[in-house]
Amino acid sequence: MDQQQYPPRRGIIVPLLVLLLVAMTCLALYAFLMGTNTQAESEKKSEEAEILTAKVVQQTLAETYQAPVSVVQEGAAEIAPPVSASSVVTREAPAVGTVLESGDVVATIDERPLFIFEGGVPAYRDLAPGVRGEDVAQVQRTLVALGYPIYDELGEYGKDTANAVYLFYLNSGYYPPGNVDASQDDDARYTTSMPRSEYFFVPHERYTVSSLCGEVGKAPQQPLCTVGDGSQTLRFSVDSSTAAQAVKPEQQAVVTLKDGQRLQATVGQARPPEKPSSAVNTDKSADSAPESQQLPPEGKVQYFELNIEIPEGADFTESSVIVTTASSSPDAITVPEPAVSVETSGRQYVLVNGQQVDITTGHCQGGYCEVKDPNPLLTPGAELTLP
Repeated sequence: MDQQQYPPRRGIIVPLLVLLLVAMTCLALYAFLMGTNTQAESEKKSEEAEILTAKVVQQTLAETYQAPVSVVQEGAAEIAPPVSASSVVTREAPAVGTVLESGDVVATIDERPLFIFEGGVPAYRDLAPGVRGEDVAQVQRTLVALGYPIYDELGEYGKDTANAVYLFYLNSGYYPPGNVDASQDDDARYTTSMPRSEYFFVPHERYTVSSLCGEVGKAPQQPLCTVGDGSQTLRFSVDSSTAAQAVKPEQQAVVTLKDGQRLQATVGQARPPEKPSSAVNTDKSADSAPESQQLPPEGKVQYFELNIEIPEGADFTESSVIVTTASSSPDAITVPEPAVSVETSGRQYVLVNGQQVDITTGHCQGGYCEVKDPNPLLTPGAELTLP
């Protein structure tokens, strides 16, 4: 049998291997080139993503301090007449809030009245015929204003003054001193005196009862009570070790009332915590020191008064004050703090469209800084490139 002949295969396999190798090389080169382009594009996008921007904002930057407001009765006076240990309040005293005028009765002790009169000279003696002085004149002025004719010389306790006092007591509902029986000799009226224990001088004509001037059946306390002339001062407190360092006199403030009403004010002088809430302080030595020496030590509370026009009938219960302790100019051009570059020389600038624009910053707060005398390129909404 003849043996079958096959064509040689080497001539076909070798070219196929060469073609396969070339194809694989091309694929590898293509993959390398594509990977390089992808990496370049990725790096480009990454670089573009790292370019952060911010915008110029027009606003008012302000730092504030808020505190409750308290009301201080400034024109107050303590009523402290001389009384004995066995004295008793025998009539109802005027209720708290009652308005008293010069010549009114503030209390009744042992069935004797205690009148208040306007005057700067304090009561220190009995007033009787023959006595002269400014204390006599103070009583005379009120009696004349109430309609009692007095022809004595001002400051002289004469017969007319004694007669006026006699009638004044009767019309007030009390027997005149030394005249327990009103049916006594009519001439006795011209010798009527006014005991030291039955009158008291206060600096102003009109007062409001701040505390009850004694309770019926009880011994009168000392001082008997407090009355105020109606003048009020608003104040607020701060901790001198923290926020007080920022609160200063003349700063702008807004007082908000319970009903939402807002009143403009300015911060007044700092006051020490020992300042009384009522009663007149006759010791002026504490006020003679400069304000800076009157501040309490660190960690204590100090007070600031408020300069404010108080509307009639304003209720400051649960009121508060907001003090602007630092601020930019109103509607200032501001830039984010991260957008500001500072060189070692102190030069400040921001990048606007790749251009360096010099700036000078002012007040900074909440991540923004005020720009003083801003460049025309820094308009509200302008885009800044962050460094």
